[in-house]
Amino acid sequence: MSIIHVNQIGSKINSLFADKINQDDLNPNDKELQPKILTRCLAAYAVYCIGDTSVEDAASAVVDGSDDNGIDAIYYSPTTKRMIIVQSKWKKDGTGEPDNGEMRKFKDGILDLINLELDNFNGKVNAKKQMIETALGEFDTKFDLILIHRLKLFK
Repeated sequence: MSIIHVNQIGSKINSLFADKINQDDLNPNDKELQPKILTRCLAAYAVYCIGDTSVEDAASAVVDGSDDNGIDAIYYSPTTKRMIIVQSKWKKDGTGEPDNGEMRKFKDGILDLINLELDNFNGKVNAKKQMIETALGEFDTKFDLILIHRLKLFK
């Protein structure tokens, strides 16, 4: 993917989500601030596309931060009985693939989530405890596990 496309996509997801996602835990002086924000925007974008939801709901699904256990967004629609779990990583140059450590962390996070071992997660995930319990307890809930890196969706 060319740097032009990467910049265009970054600009689009930034305009859609940056002012709506939680950034309270980010240091404004961090030299990696923009990639961290775009990683969150990318997670919200995956929820927005796959979950057929509003920009606001997709943005509020983002749980990225320290102790996120490899999960960057969680969304559940009680209407469609669909739960979306996302792991994202913004790559400013548009290159690279998920490494084994990222994949293992995501897998372990999913297992912790479905086993309701929420002590392994940050406060953003724990704030969604009721939603997670509902999704896991509903008959016919469908689960979409989304890995979005390098601007590609893997489902």
